[in-house]
Amino acid sequence: MDRMNLYDAGGSFETFDEASSSFKDADGRIPDWLLLPQSPLDMYTAFAPGLRRLADQHYELADRVAATREAADAGVYDPQDAFFLPVSGFGAILRPGPTILIYRRLGNQ
Repeated sequence: MDRMNLYDAGGSFETFDEASSSFKDADGRIPDWLLLPQSPLDMYTAFAPGLRRLADQHYELADRVAATREAADAGVYDPQDAFFLPVSGFGAILRPGPTILIYRRLGNQ
């Protein structure tokens, strides 16, 4: 997948409203793409259950920008560390930060 600057591609950011399980200021539309973080540090990467349902129903996983090796031990994380690096178990780390899951809206190809 070609990675480009979202703004150069004419994109925009929408905010998901947990209370209504919809995107704010989107007139009922859903975005073409979703970028969702994934990490053992749930307090920094958790997102609304409604957004997870939306992703499962209307999107397909297009790319995964991994921060860790999946098969390796996840390591031990300090929950106060927003740098997403473990205090032990560095063998699984590919780069600092969360894994980014990139979803493409179904029918948007």
